[in-house]
Amino acid sequence: MTGELAELVEELRGLIEPGDRPPSPWLDARGVAERLGLAVKSVHNMSGPNAEDPIPFHRLRANGEKRFHVDEVDEWLRDH
Repeated sequence: MTGELAELVEELRGLIEPGDRPPSPWLDARGVAERLGLAVKSVHNMSGPNAEDPIPFHRLRANGEKRFHVDEVDEWLRDH
């Protein structure tokens, strides 16, 4: 069964072009800035500890960088 599964996976990989994959829903500060028409520094300020109602974000464990989920950013924008 493992051999058959491996063959099927290889066949499916051949059908998928790199451009066919959906873009990641995760954005860095630059991606949020482009989406909202802001400067990157503004995004950092608006998601920082002194922001009254910060843009929601998650921190990467490896290096502590912020990542923003596009759905959460859009919801935050609708609420403001």
